[in-house]
Amino acid sequence: MAAPAFAQKKPKAPTATPAPTTMPTPARGGWRAARWGMTSQEVLAAFHGEASEDGDALAIPKLDVAGIEMKAALEFRDGKLWRVVLSSVGRPSTVTFNTLAAELTKKYGAAAAQKSEPFDMHQFAGTTSTYKSDESSWVADDTAIELKYVWKSWKDRSKPSTDKETKTLELAYSDRAAVSPNL
Repeated sequence: MAAPAFAQKKPKAPTATPAPTTMPTPARGGWRAARWGMTSQEVLAAFHGEASEDGDALAIPKLDVAGIEMKAALEFRDGKLWRVVLSSVGRPSTVTFNTLAAELTKKYGAAAAQKSEPFDMHQFAGTTSTYKSDESSWVADDTAIELKYVWKSWKDRSKPSTDKETKTLELAYSDRAAVSPNL
């Protein structure tokens, strides 16, 4: 005697085991053709002769960044690219800083942090030193971007020929994990 229809077990349809999915590894951040973690040889190959060896770093001697002449130092830690520092070749000013800050804001949005130290003057033993700085930073994926302008002046009233003035403008792109994993 056959079992009633409601009591008969239906065979289960075979279930397919889903194929394992692999997520593509996202490209690491970096600067231009260079990616964080590359070796110096990989970076040299990526720049097709534009970069050259310069001590412990690689260098690009001349770049135009938003109309500002700069040079680049590509820095390595434990044999891996972790930072690129662009330095102004000419005499920068706050106008130069503001021009670069505006370009970076267009590209990355509002700065994550800004700091400005107004003129600060100190006098000691006949020497007057003056200091001013402006800094802004942005975060883009796994890259920290820092723009810094510093103006320093030293004047010795007893020896006017020793008066000095320096102005520096640096734009640094760094691997966020190497700078601060909490950024």
